[in-house]
Amino acid sequence: MADNSLADHSLDAIRTEALEYIAAGDYDRAITLLSETIATQSPYSSLYLTRGSAYCDLERYDDAIADFTQVLQMGDEPAFAQRGLGIAYYKLGRFQDAIAAQTQALQHKPDYADAYSDRGLVHTDLGEFDTAIADLSQAIACDPNFDIAYVNRGRAYASLGDLQRALLDFNQAILLNNQFAVAYYNRGRVYRDMGEFSKALSDFDQALTLQNNLAPAYLERGKLYEQRRDTAKAFQNYTAAVQLSPNFAEAYLYRGNLYAKAGDLNAAIADYTQGLIHQPQSAALYFNRGLAYHCLQKWSEAIQDYNQAITIDADYATVYLNLGITQGAQGDQTAAIASFNRAIQLDPDLPEAYYCRGLAHGQLKNLQAEIDDYTQTLQLEPSYFPAWMNRGNAYFKQARYEVALSDFQQASRLAPNDALAYANQGRALQQLGDRSMARDQFQLAAQLAFKQNNLLLHRQILQELQKLS
Repeated sequence: MADNSLADHSLDAIRTEALEYIAAGDYDRAITLLSETIATQSPYSSLYLTRGSAYCDLERYDDAIADFTQVLQMGDEPAFAQRGLGIAYYKLGRFQDAIAAQTQALQHKPDYADAYSDRGLVHTDLGEFDTAIADLSQAIACDPNFDIAYVNRGRAYASLGDLQRALLDFNQAILLNNQFAVAYYNRGRVYRDMGEFSKALSDFDQALTLQNNLAPAYLERGKLYEQRRDTAKAFQNYTAAVQLSPNFAEAYLYRGNLYAKAGDLNAAIADYTQGLIHQPQSAALYFNRGLAYHCLQKWSEAIQDYNQAITIDADYATVYLNLGITQGAQGDQTAAIASFNRAIQLDPDLPEAYYCRGLAHGQLKNLQAEIDDYTQTLQLEPSYFPAWMNRGNAYFKQARYEVALSDFQQASRLAPNDALAYANQGRALQQLGDRSMARDQFQLAAQLAFKQNNLLLHRQILQELQKLS
């Protein structure tokens, strides 16, 4: 585009030229042109509005607010200025100010579909989904072809669990604009939640075909691949997400989880740490990093991360459970029991919490409390094999050999190839005076241990057999 002096341009022509620069991504040139014109010409609201919008695109929100405020002081185009303010406030996280500005915009222009849509988006982010749906429905009433309003209303319906209405809205958005990548992405999420994984994958593929820099679509596609146990493709998609959006904390979380499952705990910790740089209030990132530290036997680091997760989300029962496990591994059974107590308060139906508390009571020689916790575990989860084994061991220590034998037999029914369960039956039978049956159980246990190459257990069982000879 040829350079011309300001005198050769009308102000509208200058605004049009600036918009062309913006469309081409040349924001510096657009802002320079607008700023030079504003400095030398009579005040013209459209120039401030255009520059304010450019500042918003560049995330220079304070500058944008100054321009939109200038328009309001000029008394021109208040609806557009208030909407611009609302967008800037929203981007700054000043949600109530954003709502107030969009409401002002609608007072000046009651049929302003964009303002209804923007206000609905703020309500969505606040979790006020019914209010959001009302605003977005009004936006659609003002403009029945408003594709983004259908997408945002669909997101609100999905957040309320109304997947059918969400699907209808995403379908309508795609009908209006079949090149709308974000609509395919959001419909894919609904299909995923409905269990229609092939349709979900197809929509994520289409979204990325239309917009190959859509990082959230890579994340969601990665989750689908992981669910299908295609770890390689899941990893590729999570990596693409963080490469496209280096501050995408959730993508670091999921890739970190993959590293952890593969046993690369240091790489997992690196990803969790990177995610926390960008989302320091993520309890999930602290929790998962704590798990990784625990697996590396870095007890202090694990406990520190669990406590940080609890500071963020005090009602996170699983964190208390794992905090207790780490405290127990560190040797502090009293602290572990306190953590398990809190986990149970938060989730009384968590069998692992009762089981782990039982282990801690066992370490403190509180046999009856240990037995009571295993019993509670089994009431919640009757197939919990370790609870049958450990309750049997606790009964054995109390010399209650008949109930111990019953527990070991139930353990064998749940795990017919577990050598230790048969060996424990042999020990109980020996105490009950049934040496013949005890010998049979020890022999079966020895055979299983040998076949499973558990040579240490095999030697121990042979020693028990020798005592019966």
